[in-house]
Amino acid sequence: MFTHRKKYACDIQGGKFSEWNHWSACSSACGKGISTRERMLPPSNNEHCYSAIIKEKQCQGFDCKVVRNFTNMAIGKPTNASSSLFGRYPSSRAVDGNSNTTFNSKSCMHTDKDLNPFLRIDLQKQSVVEMVLIWNRGDCCSERLNNVKVTVGDDPTGMNNLLCGSAGNTTEVNPINVKCSSILSGQYVHIRIPGPQFLTICEVEVIGSDIRNLASGQPASQSNTETSFTASNAVDGDNSTDADTGAGQKDPWLQIDLGQIYSLKQVDVLFYTNFVNLTLTIVTFGSNQNQRLNEVCEQKQNLGKAGKVTFVCEKEIAGRYLTIQEFSDNTRLDIYEVEAFEFIKH
Repeated sequence: MFTHRKKYACDIQGGKFSEWNHWSACSSACGKGISTRERMLPPSNNEHCYSAIIKEKQCQGFDCKVVRNFTNMAIGKPTNASSSLFGRYPSSRAVDGNSNTTFNSKSCMHTDKDLNPFLRIDLQKQSVVEMVLIWNRGDCCSERLNNVKVTVGDDPTGMNNLLCGSAGNTTEVNPINVKCSSILSGQYVHIRIPGPQFLTICEVEVIGSDIRNLASGQPASQSNTETSFTASNAVDGDNSTDADTGAGQKDPWLQIDLGQIYSLKQVDVLFYTNFVNLTLTIVTFGSNQNQRLNEVCEQKQNLGKAGKVTFVCEKEIAGRYLTIQEFSDNTRLDIYEVEAFEFIKH
């Protein structure tokens, strides 16, 4: 269902409305929200007067059960910066939990006048990021953060990471709230400004959460069980206990019931290498307990005595039942641990 409304309507003679622009991100990161797009009628004689028609539609943000428990992920995490002025103002001050914006409080990091100054925060694990709060210097020089940009991703340099958002005029703005246009995933958060300029930041909060392991503690079963090596050992978080189907099996499998529908992106499997000689290993995912009716996330051949193996779904697959299966006439499946990670939409 669509609704229309006018924005800053002016009495402009002539002109032609532009094409509709792209739909905006959903206004709600979790649950139902509104997405908008507009078409503009450019000004004729009065540059401060324009017309636009805005179209709205309902949209669905992330599953609220996925986006939950968002906290400050940055505090106390490892940091790096393009430089440190006189070696006295380390980047770690930006995540020390002290948001005092007076420079002499010794809670602010400060770079040299670098060409492209930056601050990097290493979240140390795959995380989802919704917004970044930046405490600007409050006693002077707040304009130095003009045009600040925040990126999120897995590239330690930040060059290939996705743009979370940016801020234009930051003069006397505290804190600067950079909300990602959509929830992003990654290990590194970079904050950059154009230079040559000094980068001074008194505190940063990265609002997000860990990417959780969907398989942890969930019900598990396997095609056969060798004595006490039950399927639950593969989802107990302990890399010293294993699930073993026993020797001499045909096409042995391990299945995990995630309990509800999720979107799967990646599965990490830690195999017990002493007994396993993997020839054709397939990970399937879907809504059917019969794994042969579900979609293939990825298959790998001739892994041999592999240890940890990562299976990546090339596309988003929705489902509930995750199965790891080894196809062979006379083999066993022996797994220490399985971790399953959800698909994070960019």
